Amino acid sequence: MNKGRCFYDRGALDTKRLAKTILSAIGDILALWQFLERLNALLTKVSIPLATVYDVVAICIGIVSTYFLIDGLKPSFWPSLKSRVWHKDFEAEIVGGKKFLWGQTVRFKAWFDGALSDGYFTVKTSNMDGKPLPEREGKDFVWWYDEKTYDKSTEKGRLRGQGPFRAEWDWKIPYRCPIGKYKALICVCDGTGEHIKEQEIPFDLGRTQS
Repeated sequence: MNKGRCFYDRGALDTKRLAKTILSAIGDILALWQFLERLNALLTKVSIPLATVYDVVAICIGIVSTYFLIDGLKPSFWPSLKSRVWHKDFEAEIVGGKKFLWGQTVRFKAWFDGALSDGYFTVKTSNMDGKPLPEREGKDFVWWYDEKTYDKSTEKGRLRGQGPFRAEWDWKIPYRCPIGKYKALICVCDGTGEHIKEQEIPFDLGRTQS
């Protein structure tokens, strides 16, 4: 069974995400402080003003901290900004590369900024050589729905209203799947099953290493 995560982002504060961001930032600041102490000792030997280095580092810290703070408070901010600047309302990717082995898990990730009625995310994985997949009755493809956005019992999507919507879901590659080249057609669909947006991404499958 595939498992996924869906983000229904309406501007609400994500406290868990924010807490994780703050803790991570504290750890980074402590590590940076240790680095600066060592840098201070080095620069003292070569007579370079440490104040100049501190100014540059402070600016970099400010930029990075602002980015992660906004991302923690409102995860949809940066995707929405990208959508407005680049006029792009859909993105999809395969996380972690494009080469996999039997038994490994492929993670799909997609984002859509638009209106949906009973919408959902899904992916169609196909063998590019037309070889049938295990337990697929001779078919060379299989659909994997994001179960956080698609209700199999009603055969309807759970996404309604105006986005942005984001989702991540998995497909565990069965053993005995034909090795070779595959393609993943990642889609966002409405209640009629129509593909509102889609993106095709190739990947390779090999045997499990002994």
